[in-house]
Amino acid sequence: MDQNQVVTYIFYGVMVAPVIGTGALLIAEAMPILLQAGLAEIARLRYPEKINSQEDLDRIVKEEARKLGIKKQFKAIYENDAITTSDIFGVYGGVAQRISDGTYEIRIGGYGRNRATVRHELYHIYRGHCDDCIKKSKNPLLNHIDRNFRREIQACVYQAFGLKL
Repeated sequence: MDQNQVVTYIFYGVMVAPVIGTGALLIAEAMPILLQAGLAEIARLRYPEKINSQEDLDRIVKEEARKLGIKKQFKAIYENDAITTSDIFGVYGGVAQRISDGTYEIRIGGYGRNRATVRHELYHIYRGHCDDCIKKSKNPLLNHIDRNFRREIQACVYQAFGLKL
């Protein structure tokens, strides 16, 4: 191999490697999102009951919290519209959060007004994911990985199949 070929291969390597690396990162990022979407769709098919009022939400939350054995104090809030947040996605059908020591809330709205979403959000409370958010790392990448590759997948598996991971 002559010197020109070596330089050419190095040049192409420098040009192509970032493209391949970026593609791999995009695939790695898309995988948990696609898995979550698929599991959420399975859950909606298995638990299609719609929530049309605060009374419906209270009844379903009580039933699902009993199944999980949740002992923590929480309240459920019914909203007509989708729930907006300040994170990158911005719009959700449901959100679970810790509002003070030992007290939690779930908010259900928009396209998430169904039993499947309640199961998902209650699992976050049951598993302590809302507490994890308070104690999260100072590294945003680690927080992102933990959320999308652990907490959300666990909640989606419970939401669809009732498996407590």
